[in-house]
Amino acid sequence: MKQRRFGHTNQLLSVFSLGTMRFSDSRAAQSTIQAAIASGINHLETARSYGKSEYYVGEALQTLAIPREQIFVTSKLPPTLTGCQMSQEIEESLARLQLNYLDGLALHGLNTWEQWQWLRDSDCLDAIQAAISAGKVRYLGFSSHGTLELILTAIGSHKFSFVNLHYYYFFQRNAPAIAAAWEQDLGIFIISPADKGGQLYRPSATLRALCEPFSPLALNYRFLLQDPRITTLSLGAAHPEELELALSLGNSDGPLSPGEQAAFAALSNTKPRFWAAIAAASAMNASPVPKPLTFLKFCAYATLPLVWTWRNLVSTAIACLKMPAIGFRAAGAIAALTAAIVCPAVPNSSIFRPSLAIPTTRLSGPSRRRLWEA
Repeated sequence: MKQRRFGHTNQLLSVFSLGTMRFSDSRAAQSTIQAAIASGINHLETARSYGKSEYYVGEALQTLAIPREQIFVTSKLPPTLTGCQMSQEIEESLARLQLNYLDGLALHGLNTWEQWQWLRDSDCLDAIQAAISAGKVRYLGFSSHGTLELILTAIGSHKFSFVNLHYYYFFQRNAPAIAAAWEQDLGIFIISPADKGGQLYRPSATLRALCEPFSPLALNYRFLLQDPRITTLSLGAAHPEELELALSLGNSDGPLSPGEQAAFAALSNTKPRFWAAIAAASAMNASPVPKPLTFLKFCAYATLPLVWTWRNLVSTAIACLKMPAIGFRAAGAIAALTAAIVCPAVPNSSIFRPSLAIPTTRLSGPSRRRLWEA
């Protein structure tokens, strides 16, 4: 698998990284990590909020006896901790991972201006700098679901060595952030290209037809891999077989082939019907909005009828709206936002109404433990 320089860290990372959010047991975690490393992946990403993921990664690294210098391990912690809390959380993550240091520490979900102000005013960053000086952390980065303006502000602060971004063929709002990070020589890590990129592992029939003879997911990977500014893409595999498609593309980072160009041209020809909706959502992201809407990933989901099946589209939007970080609490807020904001703002918005008629109890899916819950 090819490798790329991770910004000014000068570390060489594989073009695919193994994200471990979906690890649910030690055996599957070990087999997946073993398969990934054997295939050339050298970056493992976990987080304190990913359930027992850090434990599973630590156990696997010890059992497989992987030389420490051969892997780059990133974990993520909240951006709202005090300095004392951050120091303690770093120590606990190292203990769970059974490591002496983290290669990368990312602030997990720098989503609001209030969080950014907290970072500037608190001693949280001081504690991280102390950990870097002590050799417990090598590089600091951040992930964000926030507005483009917030992401650009964080990138321009010169406080970070890398950034984890949502950026895909079907969601290019963060293109200016890619450019800014590249200009600052930050490592660029694209997170969740299969899932947040439009649940491309279960695409709509329309999208499958437009992408033939390629799969939508393969095209999205190629869109990202052919961009030399991007260092690595995350794979949220829970089992070894889920690595197969990405591993087949591990050396495919050159220019798009004529066939791929033709497939993207077919997608581009859908602009009169679909891309105006994406532009409308991007405009909403750039405009002043009520405080609860500072997390606007929902807008991206709600404007991708080409990519998502109706049921997956609405059920995922509802799941996102229930997340604590977004600020919505009641089912009534979901209905109100969908009806009052999404439909009027999106051209051809009547296409959403059949989905809205489905009871939210059916669309919400089965009750399950969230990753941030104990």
